[in-house]
Amino acid sequence: MCTAPRIWRRVRYVGRERVSEPPFVARVSLTDGERLGALTLGRSVTFSTRRDGWLALRATEAVMRRRPQPVDLVPPGGDTPTRAVTLNGFDLFNHPFPIRRAGRLLLLQGSEREPWRDKWVVEVDPYGTGEPRRLFPLDWRTPARHLFGGPGVEVGGDLVHAGAVHDGAGLLPGNAFVVRRSLTDGAPRWEFAADHPATAVDGDEDMVYVAYSSGELVALNTLDGAVRWRQHLTVDGQPVVPLSLELTAADRLLIGTVDGRILDCSVAP
Repeated sequence: MCTAPRIWRRVRYVGRERVSEPPFVARVSLTDGERLGALTLGRSVTFSTRRDGWLALRATEAVMRRRPQPVDLVPPGGDTPTRAVTLNGFDLFNHPFPIRRAGRLLLLQGSEREPWRDKWVVEVDPYGTGEPRRLFPLDWRTPARHLFGGPGVEVGGDLVHAGAVHDGAGLLPGNAFVVRRSLTDGAPRWEFAADHPATAVDGDEDMVYVAYSSGELVALNTLDGAVRWRQHLTVDGQPVVPLSLELTAADRLLIGTVDGRILDCSVAP
């Protein structure tokens, strides 16, 4: 059975007071939406996934962003962490790194005192006993820039991921990017620049699809990053903003939108 993890937080009322209960991670059947299991947490988390079903649940408390944070490792189909590792602090802009179809648990880690600086792509081994292993710096250029993390997908043994260049004036035109990199040393194969942050990435060895906060969907050739096509999404003539992508077949794409809909779309080769 195909499943997907989701993070939930219940809200209830005690008298007139609105109370948020502790969040929990649930495994949900992709066949009928049935909840198959849940892990109750004492903190907010973001998660990274591995193709075989392993989850890495990383704490995201804003008040702790300068301090080391626990990462709980949950086995495939399980509801209880088997071990935990520690990463330096997390924040909303610098460290999100949801990688689809990954053969490893990949996360971003910065320096100990200033976690938003000197970020590296690291691997967490659920069967190991050591700390996360550094793979390569998030930035592939010299001198290094301040890059924000973003969504990505593993294709053909490489990593295709999005992000943005931090600038004090805000996101400047051309400062958002998608890049294909070697998972061995981080060397870039190609780069694609954009003006808006990417909200989701998915693809296969032929095509990579990138959704943007502007409402645009772009299809890139996986081999060289060339644009195959691009368009702004509309439903009944009204613009919609895509937040998630799932490539279900070579010509079918599920698109989750900001207004809560899931669009089942055919895509051109």
